[in-house]
Amino acid sequence: MKQLLQLSILAILFSTTSMIAQNITAVKYSLFEKTTNDHRLRVTPSGYDGNAAETTKTSGVYAVMICYTYNDREKSVYQDITSKFVNGEDYIFTFSFGTASLDKLKLNNVTFFRRDKPKETWPSKEGCNSGQALTSANTFAISSLYNL
Repeated sequence: MKQLLQLSILAILFSTTSMIAQNITAVKYSLFEKTTNDHRLRVTPSGYDGNAAETTKTSGVYAVMICYTYNDREKSVYQDITSKFVNGEDYIFTFSFGTASLDKLKLNNVTFFRRDKPKETWPSKEGCNSGQALTSANTFAISSLYNL
């Protein structure tokens, strides 16, 4: 009888947890200065699908494509952000050129996408640095690619 009661309680807890689990559908980002002339990009979940189960995988689900220019050198990278989001943390991107002062750094595009979807649905790196640079250090304008 005691085991049945414990099993019932566990079943109720599991079903409640499953019902409130949410799947991330969008992110916001901001540039911040870690130390003088050393800017980093913070990516934070901002949109959720309450009807979808939250992932338990630690890689290969959520990603961003980051396009930026530093000292007139264009760079575009895919970053897997799953492990940070699953652990309830923000993802912090360190630019590959060491210290990143805002007079040399132009953030051109940040695109959120699902890495567990077919590669054809991923955003293309081609031309991602063309267009208007995102110059505000605290902008939350973001393009989002989310395919169910």
